[in-house]
Amino acid sequence: MERSEVEAVVRGVLESIGTADADAFAEHLSNESDVVLIGTDAKEWWRGRDEVSAAVRAQFAATPGMRVDVRSTDLEGHSSGDVGWAAGRARFEVPHGASNEIRFTAVLRREGGGWKVVQAHSSLGVPNDEAFGVDF
Repeated sequence: MERSEVEAVVRGVLESIGTADADAFAEHLSNESDVVLIGTDAKEWWRGRDEVSAAVRAQFAATPGMRVDVRSTDLEGHSSGDVGWAAGRARFEVPHGASNEIRFTAVLRREGGGWKVVQAHSSLGVPNDEAFGVDF
């Protein structure tokens, strides 16, 4: 599979998060009802463009001044036909000093000549011995 313009779209998604631009974030979402966004918190599982957009807007309002630092060497985007996917890491920093590296994946589909996110998932890396009590 070849690297693709999917990387630029995902970078745009991350930049919209870093600038708390909910409208720009929503522009990257599929217009179909099957959009899914899964965050790092157990409660963060949203379905549908409207629900995802509302959740992201609420999070931006709750964390003004959040920054996102994307490590360009870790972001990869690929495509085959009308399906694209991406994976990478970004550092999220909130104004009160908390900072964490987020791992993320996304699936995109070509819609109306551009790439739109249909599924995205983010996670925090937790060592296996912390999560399961054993190091595999």
